[in-house]
Amino acid sequence: MNGGKELGEILYECSKQNNKVIDWWKQHKDDDIFITDDGNKLRQHLGAMMKQEALAMMQLGKIELLDALKHPDIFISEETYNAFKEAMKITEES
Repeated sequence: MNGGKELGEILYECSKQNNKVIDWWKQHKDDDIFITDDGNKLRQHLGAMMKQEALAMMQLGKIELLDALKHPDIFISEETYNAFKEAMKITEES
């Protein structure tokens, strides 16, 4: 898969930055900034930002897993396959 590894690395770096946002939010979730309607919208946008990054990582993982399954010389344990299958089921339900 062309560029998949590079995209995975970029998404990983994004997730590290998103973790900083999550840590900030945990420390400031009760701040006055979130009391107004605009503050509530900000909270929703922050949550959506995290969700979109996570969904992108999950989708890339699914693509990589399906690609790997095409190659008989690459071993994927049944446990890993089932974990991905369950994760994809959960993300499709939400």
